[in-house]
Parts: sequence; C-alpha cells; structure tokens
Amino acid sequence: YAGAEAVLDGADLGLLDLMPLDRTPVGFFEDFDVRRQAVRDAFAAVPEPLTGAVSSAPATVVAAQDALRELQVSIQSDMTQALGVTLAFNDNDGD
Repeated sequence: YAGAEAVLDGADLGLLDLMPLDRTPVGFFEDFDVRRQAVRDAFAAVPEPLTGAVSSAPATVVAAQDALRELQVSIQSDMTQALGVTLAFNDNDGD
C-alpha cells in the first residue's frame, strides 16, 4: 500500500494534486481520506507475518482486502472521471 500512497501523494505532486476542482464530486476529498485511513487502520490490524495471519487471523486479512477494495472503487470511478482518464485493474496485470 505504500506504493499507492506515493502515487497518490507524490514527493512534490501526486494524483490527488492533479484533481481538477471543477470536475471533482462534492465531498470527494473527505470521503477519500476516510477510505484511505480505513485501509491504513485495516492493514495495521493484520498481525505479522501476513502468511501467518491468513490462518491465525483471517478476519483481519479479509477486512484489509475489503477496505482496499473500497478505495480501489473510489479511484476507478470518481478519481478517474475527474481526471478524464480510463483506468482498469484486473487480477492478471502483474501487480
């Protein structure tokens, strides 16, 4: 998730800085911040190592996946629409 944060925030300029205010849905930034924090909190709750957490604390892993999925939906819909780009995620893209 650290890589995604770097893309969103950038060292000097990130995707969030490029959001045109006239095309960004009202409340987007607030909602997006809530979703980002939910991802951070969910990942922080997953005990290390992840390989062990899958069997010892599967609910935390599922919660992290769910939080990340909600953030992904926000990126794929509101953010890409405001930026005027098309973005596709799939299970076979090598990420």
